[in-house]
Amino acid sequence: MNKKIIIVLVALAILLVPVTASAKSDKDKVAEKAVAAAVHKANVAQAKQTRLAAKVQKQIAKMKKLGNKLINKDVKHLGKLMVKTDAKTTLSADQKTSLNTQLQAEKTALATLSAKIYADTDLNTMKADIASIPTVGSLNGKYLPLINAPAVITP
Repeated sequence: MNKKIIIVLVALAILLVPVTASAKSDKDKVAEKAVAAAVHKANVAQAKQTRLAAKVQKQIAKMKKLGNKLINKDVKHLGKLMVKTDAKTTLSADQKTSLNTQLQAEKTALATLSAKIYADTDLNTMKADIASIPTVGSLNGKYLPLINAPAVITP
């Protein structure tokens, strides 16, 4: 009877060893799948981050182009206002000088803003800088009343 028990135990041990080995390989397979899934998830996240960074860079380039266009338009308009100021016969020489100094200061401020926009790397900062560019209408509203002011007659 002891021999039968020993034979049965040996047979069970032989049968169980492959099951245990295959269970370990199943665990290894599950671990490998988990690692592969984690690596895939990290690769997808990195690709998404790369696409997002490229999209932001594209937006920044587009905003820089827009800012440059708006500033160039304003500088050109300020030049026209300077010519108009010089052509006004109703303005005194001091008034013309004062207005042209103000208009030149606007041009200088726009050049400084242009350099700042060109150097911006943050989209929100750039949007704020572009929003601060004066419009032609606001420049006209500020300077045309001064340029077109009637002559003051001094006795």
